[in-house]
Amino acid sequence: MTTGQTQGRTIAMAAVLIAVGNITSRLIGVIREAVFAATYGRGEELAAFTAAATIPTLVYDLLLSGAISAALVPVFSRVAAQPEARDRLVSQVLSLMIVVVSGLVLPMVWFAPQMVQWLAGGFDAPMQALTTTMVRWMLFAVPCMVVAGVMTAVLQAQQRFVLPAFVTSVFNIGLIVGALAFTPIVGPVALAVGMVVGALAQVVLQASGLRTMHFQWRTDWRNPAIHEMIRLYAPVALGMGFSAIGTVIDRRLGSSYGADVLPTMRYATTLIQFPLGLVAAAVSTAILPTLARLRDDADRAAFRTTVAQALTVVVALIVPAAVILWLVRIPLTGLILQRNAFAAADTLAVADTLKWYIPGLPAAAIDQILLYAYYARGRTLAPNLVQGAAIGGYGIGVVIGLAFFGPSAQTLAFANSFQWITHMLLMAVLAHRLFDLRGMGLAQTIALCAMAGAISWALVSAASTLVGADTWPMVVQVGILSVIAVAVYLGVAWQFRITPVLMAYQLIYTKIRERLAR
Repeated sequence: MTTGQTQGRTIAMAAVLIAVGNITSRLIGVIREAVFAATYGRGEELAAFTAAATIPTLVYDLLLSGAISAALVPVFSRVAAQPEARDRLVSQVLSLMIVVVSGLVLPMVWFAPQMVQWLAGGFDAPMQALTTTMVRWMLFAVPCMVVAGVMTAVLQAQQRFVLPAFVTSVFNIGLIVGALAFTPIVGPVALAVGMVVGALAQVVLQASGLRTMHFQWRTDWRNPAIHEMIRLYAPVALGMGFSAIGTVIDRRLGSSYGADVLPTMRYATTLIQFPLGLVAAAVSTAILPTLARLRDDADRAAFRTTVAQALTVVVALIVPAAVILWLVRIPLTGLILQRNAFAAADTLAVADTLKWYIPGLPAAAIDQILLYAYYARGRTLAPNLVQGAAIGGYGIGVVIGLAFFGPSAQTLAFANSFQWITHMLLMAVLAHRLFDLRGMGLAQTIALCAMAGAISWALVSAASTLVGADTWPMVVQVGILSVIAVAVYLGVAWQFRITPVLMAYQLIYTKIRERLAR
């Protein structure tokens, strides 16, 4: 086997492992939300938890989340085959991150009430007190999250993808354990305890894969490699900062619109992220290694072709996913969440909010491919400036939403969709300037897929109304309406020869048959 074939097999295996881990984590994430729904419904306790979790998540995102792929993995990869240099650099980075995160977390524990007032000022005094208690518990999870993030980068740099692929899964399991095991003991604070358990589980899981490495406390941080990490991450940190601003605004408005708004948005977001993760994440993971090898100007034609192919596949898959999600949003929400503390009225409220996230779903999927393509060309600053501009789109969306829906979860869902669409359009302009995609048939594919999706939506909606589908059991509604929608979509695609749709579904069909044959 040649070196090229070996590398190809390694990349393919990595993509498979990441995809499996992504699917597993999202499935467990759905189970997590089902547990939360059964235990807390859309009550104040879950609203407090959702607001409180924003603070440690933002700290982690700003410190490390974007740095893993943008800075840590590339630099760690250069010393992966040199054990002594690798262990020294990893020890330096871990020591530095522990000092930085400790310097941030300890004051934040003290000033937690002020941060809660700033983030969730719309809550009443008892809710703010509960949120503050949760924040203080959750901040103890941040050092573990940071250490786990560095471990992820080290393992990925060594092309060891199994353990990092499942870190999100064990984190979600920790949250589930917290909700089920500790709620009878400490009440809703159990959710915050679950976050600490999940963060610890991430460290334990990955530590098992780093047993042969030797770590020691090091404060000699004047290492050119660390300086390079900072240089690589700086533009990404700018974008993460803009994203944090958008999140804070979203949470503040949500806390002001009513106690049930944040939980409603939380459940709807989980449901919208599932198809987005499966489609966009799977395709982007598959094309990233290829794009990374086509950075030179001499490879521009191949680069353009690869990006165009990825976009057509994403459009071909995400359009029917959006149509199906719209058609089955009520029975799907009820099937997953409606039990115990989560009533039928809660199902309708979440489904109505989910409806206004769906228009932004195709834009978010297309946007992810454009971002990967832009990063593959070595450009990190402009896409992150776009993130700042997209916050303006969010503001416009809030103004429009308030005019139609008033202060509600629907308004904020509509604003988020408006932001995703704004971001996608701005990225499309940037992509056009960096790697012109004209003549690749994208506009035609998007138009045809939109037409096929519209026909599928219209026919299935009419048929479900005529036969009274809303009286069927929820699982039957989800199954039958989904199958009919896909069948109509494929039928329209075959009739109008929408090649990317037929190719994408033929590939999926082939892979399923191969899996069943095994």
